[in-house]
Amino acid sequence: MYRSKFGARLGAAIIDALVLLVIYTVLLPVLAVSADMALRGSGPGVWVLVLLGSIPLVYSSFEIWTGQTPGKKALGIRIMSQEGVPASKGQLLARWAVKYSGFSLRIAAGITGLAALADIEGLCGLIVFLGCFLALGSSCMALHDRITGTAVFPTS
Repeated sequence: MYRSKFGARLGAAIIDALVLLVIYTVLLPVLAVSADMALRGSGPGVWVLVLLGSIPLVYSSFEIWTGQTPGKKALGIRIMSQEGVPASKGQLLARWAVKYSGFSLRIAAGITGLAALADIEGLCGLIVFLGCFLALGSSCMALHDRITGTAVFPTS
């Protein structure tokens, strides 16, 4: 069984980004009101912003439960173990945690106000981003795949 190439993975990421763009476009009025409330220090504005900021994490958690985001599903690819058998939930959770570590740290920095977390987030995000380009190699595995023993395969 051969692994999915970088192009299919990039295509899935683009589809996922477009879906999130539609979600945020629909929620834009809520976001605007919440931002205004947060700036004035009144109401639940800050917590609504945190919830809205968590949407990408919730959306991406499809990778934990099903091994594929809607974008991956649309393009017929799935996260599996390196050997091509279904990945364990532990592998999928570890992969998700590594891949989205930067975003998780950004939310934690926003909640706690710790600037150091924001600095670490930037570094983590850069490492994960650059690590995605490892999927261009012959193994077709990004950094987060190599760390967690996973790979992306076609479903058919």
